[in-house]
Amino acid sequence: MSRSSSINLRSQLYRGLGFLRGLSYHAQSKTLNKLGRFLFQLESPPIESNKFLQDAARESLFQLLKLDADRFADGTYAPQAHDGLDVVKSWLRSPIVTFKSLAIFSRRKNKDWKVSTQDPLYPKYFQRSFHFQENGYQSAESAKLYDAQVELLFAGSANAMRRLALVPLRVALKSHQEITRKFKVLEVACGTGSGTKLLHAELSRSKHPFELWALDLSADYLGHAKKVCADLVSTHFFQADASELPFESHTFDAVSATFLWHELPNDIRKKALQECMRVLRRGGTFISVESLQLGDNPVLDPLLDQFPLEFHEPFFKSYAGQRLEETEGFTTPFHRELGFLSKCLAWRKE
Repeated sequence: MSRSSSINLRSQLYRGLGFLRGLSYHAQSKTLNKLGRFLFQLESPPIESNKFLQDAARESLFQLLKLDADRFADGTYAPQAHDGLDVVKSWLRSPIVTFKSLAIFSRRKNKDWKVSTQDPLYPKYFQRSFHFQENGYQSAESAKLYDAQVELLFAGSANAMRRLALVPLRVALKSHQEITRKFKVLEVACGTGSGTKLLHAELSRSKHPFELWALDLSADYLGHAKKVCADLVSTHFFQADASELPFESHTFDAVSATFLWHELPNDIRKKALQECMRVLRRGGTFISVESLQLGDNPVLDPLLDQFPLEFHEPFFKSYAGQRLEETEGFTTPFHRELGFLSKCLAWRKE
């Protein structure tokens, strides 16, 4: 069998797994959404009856899943970065996920976004139930359910969107091959550790010595990340605020942040972006994977408008209207790629 035929066959297999996974999460999500809206008498948003929008979103999702499969098939992504059959686990835990998710519908109906504890160690903007999760990011319980709920929200494509960061990371690694010192990477806002495992998979196959540092503001989510990433070598976790990074300038060869910027108030977002660039070495790479912003894919703009209304996302509107590519003090990104509802940007520090 020729190499191209082998790649094509692997691509078809990966596509099959990806689409099966996506359909499974989509079916669970549709069922949960209908049940939750029925039980709590919540009207469906108008966009759900917009066939043109739904078709465009479905096509965009399929394009991402195809791209994801092709990159595993041709070796762009490391095999260890694949989700495997975690969809089976999602069905096994679906009763508890369903039960907890129905509570989200209740809080959404009552517009209850407050947390039960006010921890003075956290900034004020952080003390709210983002996504109407129970106690937001200040809960070990929400950390356990977060990945499953995000995959339900994005029809099984959350990790496919996160993996977009691996392409510019691979470019950065190649440019470092002739340098003998360790390749140091900082992951800002590591959350539950899902992105950490993907970064580690790419770093591990490079055969170049590395160190991966992962930080998060939430003690509960950081604790969860440590557990699921306990077997990752050369990986360090610690609690810190993205807007006040506890590192000297010019420390890291790459800095990565995934789905962070829309969770921050405008002033904090600016500080955190500046901090990421500050701790980066000259010639280093800053990688961001985030939600689309208005105008990135105009046909999907209604979904961006609806998102903060359906979920408690108080800072999403300001994020969506301010293009990251035009961040003050930043040069034009050398890498830009859209994938379903996300975009990956990468800059080199001059």
